Amino acid sequence: MIVVFGWAIAAPIPPDLDPCVANRDRWIVAVAYRTGPTAADALDDAHHGARVDLEGRFCADGSDFGERRCAAVKRWIQDWKGQILAERRKGAQVCATAALPAEFLDALENDAARMRDGMDQVAHAAGPVLGQDPIHLVAVLPDGTGVGGLGDGVVAELDRRLVAAGIVRRTEPRPGAWELRVTIAPGTDGHQATATLVGREERVALGGFPVPDDLYTESVLDLAAMRTDAALGLVDGRRQGSLDLTLAVPGHGGVVRAGSEVRFEVSADRPARVRLFSVWPDGTTAQLGELDVIEAGKSARLGPFEAVRSGEGPERVVAVGVPAGSGFGRMERWSGYCRLAAPLGPESYPERAAVAAVGVRIDGPPVPLDPIPPCE
Repeated sequence: MIVVFGWAIAAPIPPDLDPCVANRDRWIVAVAYRTGPTAADALDDAHHGARVDLEGRFCADGSDFGERRCAAVKRWIQDWKGQILAERRKGAQVCATAALPAEFLDALENDAARMRDGMDQVAHAAGPVLGQDPIHLVAVLPDGTGVGGLGDGVVAELDRRLVAAGIVRRTEPRPGAWELRVTIAPGTDGHQATATLVGREERVALGGFPVPDDLYTESVLDLAAMRTDAALGLVDGRRQGSLDLTLAVPGHGGVVRAGSEVRFEVSADRPARVRLFSVWPDGTTAQLGELDVIEAGKSARLGPFEAVRSGEGPERVVAVGVPAGSGFGRMERWSGYCRLAAPLGPESYPERAAVAAVGVRIDGPPVPLDPIPPCE
């Protein structure tokens, strides 16, 4: 769950990095120095610069695998400590850090190597059976239904391995032709794929390979577990209202690590007031905070909040916006971090309010939460 800092009991504690000093034994750290009109503005800019620097070190490979590795790295990077170096009437000079755990990179590379080695073994096992016959390649869940983006990614990577082994892929199925069917199921550590050649009268098992969740995060199971658009009164994650409201999770792609800082970026096409909520799959809702004024056409950030996995599953973070000067109705009296008495839904929104939602999955060990005070 996304929580206000201090609401987790025994939450994971990152290393005690001194501001703007790189401890390279266990963490890879980038440092950025910035000036700005205020210390807060300069620190935000410096954290962003450090993150971009760190991302750039691991995002040069433009292949599908390289893009997935880059996206995984981005999810693990944490904005970390900053320090004001000088503060004067005309502005402030600061430095700030972003950190990436070195053991994550080792684990990611090991997982990727296991997956690609397993795919190569599947390709080599298929070769003697197929000869020069082309195949149709498809990914399915155990019940035979499609796997969506997860399957597309696995098929694309496996196809490269098949081509390297001299096996030709047919884009469309053909009666009587071979089909290489990849069945993908959740496992104890990510997903597990099993490959089978299916012909007119034969089935040939080819083995399997792991599908690491850090590389393939598009699990349809996650989407099915989240609070639905229908329950939230949304269409494609939005409700138009009297303004155009957008919500994003910068740099995380919707998957964040437990214990990391999370900021949400909100923008509107006209001056607006915004409140932010965290909604669990069962409808339990907490108000995270509010912004009194967002300037038209400009983005503003809410946070930082702490990502804590408390065991309830992936959540939706929902922004509710009204034009500046308008009221929030019964929400108006709610202050700070608090728990709603009833699930957030269409009946909760002020008249003509705009709503935008994003999905967030928190990876890491679950920890208990302190009770959240009620919204009164």
